[in-house]
Amino acid sequence: SKQLTFARYMPLSEQYSKNPLNNQSQKNMVGFIKVLFMKRLESGIAAFKKTINTAVTIHQQIVKTLKEKKVFYTSKSYIKKIYELMENDDLDAIEEMINEGKEIKAYAKSEFKPAFIRDIKHDLELLKYVQDLWEDIIEYPKNEKLIELLKTDEFKDKKVILFTEFVDTADFLEAKIKEELTPRVMKYTGNSKKDLHEIIIKNFDANVSDEKQEDDYDILIATDVLSHGVNLHRSNIIINYDIPWNPTKIMQRVGRVER
Repeated sequence: SKQLTFARYMPLSEQYSKNPLNNQSQKNMVGFIKVLFMKRLESGIAAFKKTINTAVTIHQQIVKTLKEKKVFYTSKSYIKKIYELMENDDLDAIEEMINEGKEIKAYAKSEFKPAFIRDIKHDLELLKYVQDLWEDIIEYPKNEKLIELLKTDEFKDKKVILFTEFVDTADFLEAKIKEELTPRVMKYTGNSKKDLHEIIIKNFDANVSDEKQEDDYDILIATDVLSHGVNLHRSNIIINYDIPWNPTKIMQRVGRVER
């Protein structure tokens, strides 16, 4: 992170733009991106690899567009929206917004200082280097520790709620647990169909009448989309696979089983 310039995330700063706008907010964005990279790494291999792969692809597209069309697409209005999402720890939505470049405007190549293009290319090479380092890595110590933990008597035949901040991590963990431990696992994220919500209630909510309760799943993997207003207290075990910025999130997660 010390070698990366993060030029892509502060194009309208004094450092790169001949007509800079809101220099401090651009610098703040860089700080956030650094933390986001680290949080995706801490979350798991799937989340981090996707972030690096996406960053490489976007930087390649930027270089190509600057060369062929002589423009750079960016936005000066979406930063405010990103800060609003940050308050809710909605990291997946933030990353999607950054990568899609919503509310964009085309800026001519001539509006930027030479350092901008130089640093974009510099970052692309560094990101490709990181991408190559991780290409053949398929295991992650925390994943293996989780499987070991779920195999112990403390967790065996118990209903477990596993929270993660990222959809990519949830997808990866569901597949790994099904492959190495049990098929009795399901996930619920912002990408899930609404009918899954009813299945979760029948399998994890003790308020459901006995005749309507089901017992098809022991492990529920969820993002924080499920940490509000849902009773999951047929389980009394929560695993925080990664830790949110906001400690209140931990209490909200625990509140799903603490009844």
